[in-house]
This record gives sequence, C-alpha cells and structure tokens, in this order.
Amino acid sequence: MQISTTNNSIYSSVSTTQTSNTQTTNSSFNALVNTNNQDTTTTTEKPSRIIAFIDKHNGFSSLSPTDEKIFRSILSDDKFTMEEANSLSYEQLQKIDKFLLGGDTTNASFDEIPIVNVTDNKIGAMLKATMMTDNTDFNKSLFKTVQTIDDNIERMDFFDRLSDTLGFNDNTEATRAIIARTNDAKLKAELKKKYLPQDDNWKINDYSKFITTNISELNAILKNPVYDEDKPMYLKLLNNFTILQKNYSEISNQPKYI
Repeated sequence: MQISTTNNSIYSSVSTTQTSNTQTTNSSFNALVNTNNQDTTTTTEKPSRIIAFIDKHNGFSSLSPTDEKIFRSILSDDKFTMEEANSLSYEQLQKIDKFLLGGDTTNASFDEIPIVNVTDNKIGAMLKATMMTDNTDFNKSLFKTVQTIDDNIERMDFFDRLSDTLGFNDNTEATRAIIARTNDAKLKAELKKKYLPQDDNWKINDYSKFITTNISELNAILKNPVYDEDKPMYLKLLNNFTILQKNYSEISNQPKYI
C-alpha cells in the first residue's frame, strides 16, 4: 500500500542520516534506534475509516482469513486502485464490491458509511460485469472483455448496448439491481412479482445466441449506417462483442466441477 511505501522511505532516510552521523556507534544501538523510529512512524499513521466502520459492524466475519487479510490491506488507505483490482480474482472482486459500501452492515444508512476512493472508472465497469446477469459464464466473459477496453466512452457504449439488448436480464438496471441486492427471500419474491413480467419470455436461456444476434445486428447496421459519423462506434461495438463471443465460448466450454 502507499502508506507502507512512504514509511519505508522515511525509515530509509532517517536510518541513512543516523548511520552517517554515528559511524562509531555499535550495531546493536543502531538497530534499537531504527526500530524505535519505525515504531514512531507506524503509530502516527491515520487509521482507515472504512476498516474501522466495517470492524464496528463485524462486517469481515463472512470472509475467509485469507480474503480478510487481502481486503484489509487493500482498504487500509481508504482507496481501491486499478493495480489492486487487477491483483484480485473474479470471485474476490465480486466479494470486495460490498466492502466498498461498508460490508455486511445492513443496519447502517448510506450516509453513515465512509467513502472508499475508487481511483479508476474501469474498476466500476469490472465490478458491474461481475453482477450483470444471472449467468455466471456470461458475467465472467464480460468481465474478461471489459478488462481489454481502456477508453471510458467505448466502455459506456458497450454497456449501453448490452443493457438495451439484455432487457430485464440486466441485474444492474435500477429495479433489477435493487432486487439482486435484496437478501430477504420473501421481499425478493414480492419485488419480482411487482416489478418483473410474470411470464418467463424475457429470460435469456442461450447467451451464445444472444451474443451472435448482437453481432449480426451490428454487421447489418454497419452495412447501412444511419449516420457515417456513427460508424467508428459501431465498429468498436462489433469488435467488443466479437471478443465477448470468443471469451464466452472458452469459458462456457470449460469443465464444471461441483
């Protein structure tokens, strides 16, 4: 983390100065001085507001010891960087999403929860991909695809197209997002009954076909675009759906272990 890097540079500076000024001092005394200086810099570190909040509500209790250690390290400076996001597995990124909003603190209002500074818009897109639909293979394929898109506008166009064509299958759409994040089974059923169609015609059962349909539609649009200036956008959409198709084929054909 950035804090430890700063401490190490301070520690190195102090240690170097002391060494040059006290060359006749024995090594055991130098070790004692350096240890005391290191302890001093550690105690002056500003504690993480989000970790203090999560601890107050016992929010880390659902994690394995390994994931808890990793998440505490990541959140220790109240930031979540692209480098840290890339260091996590798909499953870990899924888990850390709720800790950016205070963890398992169901009794806390949003006004109470400290803000974690997510330093790159791409992180939000990666998090969104992990929860986009109820189909794990599709979400993993989307996550892998999004990692290749660095341009913010290009990612936004891609997600807009996905959301439009997914319809009610898009868990990140406002109503569906509320339902997806509801843990109470009875309330979830009530919300589904109230806000979703009661037939299953809207559900996508074949995501390979869904991707192929999008590719066919985009190819048709490119043959006769409404506006020539839109052609670069549709070319990028076609490229990203083609990458999504490749990723989905690979992931969906992997052996599944129970």
